[in-house]
Amino acid sequence: MTKKAGYTSLLNMKETPQSEPIVGKNMVKNDANGYSFQVTDETRLERFLIMGTTSPTYYATAKTLTKDSVDFITKYVEKNPMYVVNKIVEISDEGRAPKNDHALYALALCASSSSDTAKAAAFDALPKVARTGTHLFQFISYVDTMRGWGDSLKKGINKWYNSKDVRSLAYQLLKYKNREGWTHRDVFRKTHIVHSPFDNERTALYRYVVKGETMSNVSNDESLALIRIDSEIQNMNKNEIIDCILKYNIPREIIPTQFLKDADIWNAMLVAGMPMTAMIRNLRNMINYGVLAPFSNGEKLIIESLNNKDKIQKSRIHPLQVFQASKMIENTSMSKSFSEAMNNAFLNSFKNVIPSGKRFLCSFDISGSMYGSPVNGFEGLNAAEASAIMGMATQKSEEKVVSMAFTTDYTHLNPSVFDTYQSAYSKFRELSRRMGGTDCAQPMLYALKNKIPIDVFVVYTDSETWAGTIHPMQALKRYRNEMGINSKLIVSAMSMNDFTIADPSDAGCLDICGFDSSAPMIISNFVSA
Repeated sequence: MTKKAGYTSLLNMKETPQSEPIVGKNMVKNDANGYSFQVTDETRLERFLIMGTTSPTYYATAKTLTKDSVDFITKYVEKNPMYVVNKIVEISDEGRAPKNDHALYALALCASSSSDTAKAAAFDALPKVARTGTHLFQFISYVDTMRGWGDSLKKGINKWYNSKDVRSLAYQLLKYKNREGWTHRDVFRKTHIVHSPFDNERTALYRYVVKGETMSNVSNDESLALIRIDSEIQNMNKNEIIDCILKYNIPREIIPTQFLKDADIWNAMLVAGMPMTAMIRNLRNMINYGVLAPFSNGEKLIIESLNNKDKIQKSRIHPLQVFQASKMIENTSMSKSFSEAMNNAFLNSFKNVIPSGKRFLCSFDISGSMYGSPVNGFEGLNAAEASAIMGMATQKSEEKVVSMAFTTDYTHLNPSVFDTYQSAYSKFRELSRRMGGTDCAQPMLYALKNKIPIDVFVVYTDSETWAGTIHPMQALKRYRNEMGINSKLIVSAMSMNDFTIADPSDAGCLDICGFDSSAPMIISNFVSA
């Protein structure tokens, strides 16, 4: 006798296929035609600021993502302008995102808003978000496409220049002379920059930028030494340039090109205190020019910088920037000490974490959509590989961790996978051969089947789940009931979309951005509360 379908089978609230919504829950169809929860506005804003939308996901084009995000932020700014601006400042100032572009773009949207509150707050925040000349030019290139050059914009940009002391501003003006199709001369003429007529040093600096003039009565002032050096450096010999580097720490950009392949010049820049970001970006160049030969003085100076946790964190360098630099030098000769220092720099680029003592299951989505989603700004890196790299911080900071990868089934991961970010990256490259559908319930089902006591499930995923016979939240509730543990679920988003497997109404769930350098600290704080 065939059993007829009834409400018990059709409306089973304990076990619903992921191709259908859970009855009574506010779920939406995701891009893979499964059902997920929609993230909150706050989470969506954070995802944009940290991940951006200029790279496509497996299911959506970059153009569609960008249009949707711009529409969302524009409306959100009107609704809550101070929250948006403060969040932009927070994420940018703390260096939580791999790139600052998205924060600058969002700030330009605020500066172009119809809300006077948003515009005023955006211009007040400009020096905190646009910390360098390059950042300022990026902001200007964005805002120039959004609005006209009214008084508020001119005053806001004037404030950026006039708020800096002369020595710092001279460094910015000479290091970043032109970017994004703009020069400082262009900006000065556009904004009709105004400053105190009694500020002779600033007057000299501005006249030099606009007209190439130096004022004899202030050109020898210590704060304006860079003007004199910039105007004379083309006629200097190597020893004179080295003296300038050691005395004034002049920016690399004003050094004549013919000297930028000289090891002595690079060594002088290292001794003078090359900025951390510039140092990381130029590792390959320094290797090519013989500066970083194993056991050399140059290598010693860089190893000291890479091992300096305080210096790493103050530089705001992001873990993925360290990883990208390591990929550029992976086939070069380096000592064991240098390799270890790179790993230390990677771990130190995450925010400080106090171990929670909780029992963790870190689970990594290795389905096809994760391998098909490139990471914005990092060529050759996809969401699955990035999840392994970013997840390594929790592996290292917490003492009780079990790890697994999943598609529609699961694969246990040996702890040695996460010894270094290189080994984690390599392992997830290898796992790409196992790509399949997405079932984000697998971590909870895996722990339940193997009777593993877990306090915290951390799932690195794009939440495009569709292939399971039970929703992840239902699997979590089953795990909680059968194991007698009030386990928490943390969803670490690895793709820019609006979906999550975490139920927003469940206080034991948290959404974070997988590319956030503060993620391990946020996780620790959440599970310890």
